[in-house]
Amino acid sequence: RTLKYAISLGQPVILEDATEVFDPMIEPLLGKAIEKKGNMWTIKLGDEQIEYSKDFKFYVTTKLSKPHYSPEVCVKVTMLNFMVTEEGLMDQMLNIVVTHEDPNNMKKRNEAIIRRAANERKKAELEDKILNQIASSGDDILEDDVLMGTLDESKAQFKQIEQQMKESEVTMQHIENIREQFSQVAVRVARLFFVLVQIMNVDPMYQYSLKFYRMIYERALDSGGHIEKGKRNERKIFFIKKFTELLYQNICRSLFEKDKLLFSMLICLKIMDEQGELDQREVRFMMTGGTSVEMKRPNPTGEGGWMTDKIWSSILQVAEEFECFKGLDENIELYLDEWERIYNLQQPQAKDANWPAPFNNMTFIQQCMFLRIFRSDKVIPVIQ
Repeated sequence: RTLKYAISLGQPVILEDATEVFDPMIEPLLGKAIEKKGNMWTIKLGDEQIEYSKDFKFYVTTKLSKPHYSPEVCVKVTMLNFMVTEEGLMDQMLNIVVTHEDPNNMKKRNEAIIRRAANERKKAELEDKILNQIASSGDDILEDDVLMGTLDESKAQFKQIEQQMKESEVTMQHIENIREQFSQVAVRVARLFFVLVQIMNVDPMYQYSLKFYRMIYERALDSGGHIEKGKRNERKIFFIKKFTELLYQNICRSLFEKDKLLFSMLICLKIMDEQGELDQREVRFMMTGGTSVEMKRPNPTGEGGWMTDKIWSSILQVAEEFECFKGLDENIELYLDEWERIYNLQQPQAKDANWPAPFNNMTFIQQCMFLRIFRSDKVIPVIQ
């Protein structure tokens, strides 16, 4: 009933929290299936033909991060994606930390940006005015007193504009230096926001707003009062550490116990990726495990041995596909008794397990990869 009244009266309607499937009743609205009867526009809604106002607007919003609509729906509507991007969020977070560190100069910078835009508009107006007067002047431009007066006035205003731009340049450069010094803070904050986006896919109950996220960030910035503002490098390191800690504490309060380890792992992966320590191929293998079912060489433990054919085929796969595991298959064949000892250990992931060289010095992800195929029951303990 509300929708019918809005269509007839030309009032806007917002359909919130839409799913990927729409009610067939609103299909005529999406496709704008309107008809003209006499001097009146109408549309069929359900079984009723109602009057359609040209002022009517229909908006649909969804909280789905990656909705998939059918081609039939996509061609009928105009789609706008308001999801925050990492680059845009990083710029927002950078502005917040710079405002926190130097609010006066940040205010001057914002004023300078507005003033610069106004000056650019004024310059364009002056140029248009001069061109119009030249076009409408007589044969002798020098005898046109109005034009000469405009030129003199424009020259004075151009000098004033240039002076203002030079003065604001100092402030802009000062703020830019601060932005560069705290850029790592903004990068960390922006990247970890997308961990929350990922954790929302685990359970629909996990919903976190950007406002809540920003509140945690501002709390981290406010807690750095014990470090002098002149010591920017120390403050930068503190902000990064404190924000990560506060984010973990606040989000974990709302997570089920079973999901806390996943959240911790996602944070670690984001931080490792930020620091250039992550190989996405290795992470993908750690998550999926071995996919090979063919053995180019026979299982060295024989049929019914302690190592299954599935484990051996996965070992052959990583030895072939990853440089860090090159020669692993030959090493296992050479030190078969030693690897059997490790396989039978209660905690093969422990440091005192003494894996044969050179596989005793693997990275965390590489160790998880190996345990994923060698002792899959120990992947979660090693992550913990």
